[in-house]
Amino acid sequence: MVTTSTMWCGLDVAKATFVAAIDNHQEDFRILPSRKFQRTQEGIAEMAQWIASKVPEALQDGNSLGFVMESTGKFSCEMLPWIIEAFPGSSPAILNPRITKAFIDSHGLGNRTDAMEARCLARMGTERKPKPTQVLPDEYQQLRELVRTREALVCSRAAAKTRLQTMTRGSVVYKAEERVIAVYTQEIDKLEKGMKKLVAQHEELKTNVGIMSSFPGIAFLSACIILSEIGPIREDKSRNELSAYTGLAPCRKESGTSVNKSRLSKHGSPLLRKVLYLCAIHSVKKVPTLTNKYERLVQRGKKPLTARCACMRSMVLILRRMVLNGAKYDPQYEMKIKTPAA
Repeated sequence: MVTTSTMWCGLDVAKATFVAAIDNHQEDFRILPSRKFQRTQEGIAEMAQWIASKVPEALQDGNSLGFVMESTGKFSCEMLPWIIEAFPGSSPAILNPRITKAFIDSHGLGNRTDAMEARCLARMGTERKPKPTQVLPDEYQQLRELVRTREALVCSRAAAKTRLQTMTRGSVVYKAEERVIAVYTQEIDKLEKGMKKLVAQHEELKTNVGIMSSFPGIAFLSACIILSEIGPIREDKSRNELSAYTGLAPCRKESGTSVNKSRLSKHGSPLLRKVLYLCAIHSVKKVPTLTNKYERLVQRGKKPLTARCACMRSMVLILRRMVLNGAKYDPQYEMKIKTPAA
């Protein structure tokens, strides 16, 4: 019987460089070997040679390498395919900074250097064995960039409109702010056209956006935002995993005799939760499943906001099933539902 083992490497990623540390199972993780490399494909190749010189057994048959990175946006996502190409069969994982920070803080380190954080991440991989992060397809990555850039411009335009209300009408700064708002509007329109063009060019995106847009309360733009933040919806992404990823899973805290209530975990994308909430305001009124659930929770004494957030989670799970089944929303089926499960 062939046994396999995984040796973990922690990567502290910055804009131009990254620090790698390999966990060779020393008792004191603070002295694990580490080295800085350029954040390029050539740098990844140099890291492979370094790992082979430090721990050659990590690259032998029967063994595998795991990589742990803290999420740093584009910088860590760019490295994901480079690592997979340089280390076939490896398991790179990008983790939420809140999780990695809690692990690092638990060791009470006095010095917080890049090398020390890389060592902590390597030990975290050895102890926690995180699941590998799936590489986002190019079309979903492009859609995410369009969506997030548009959201940033929308927020900037809203701030400019607020400033405009405090200015003297007709003044130089008033006219300058009007021109700025006009530019924001033009760029937002261009991004929305780019989203429509991108969706039309990819059959999977086109199909899934069409399915989600058939759900009451969800239009084209909302469907694009949901898909860009969630990524491809597959059977291997379970209901519970999807709820946790969106930050809609309930989180409960208890301490002795203190009275504590459950709340949303709020992990994941704030933009996704914002859009789901706005969609739920309309969907709760139009979809019998959500209407019944909302009314039942309010009757139990839940606040309307709490009940609406519970409906957000149900809405995500309904959308997941619709996409997996390849079926658009069916009002006739919904009318047959009398008492849906909570």
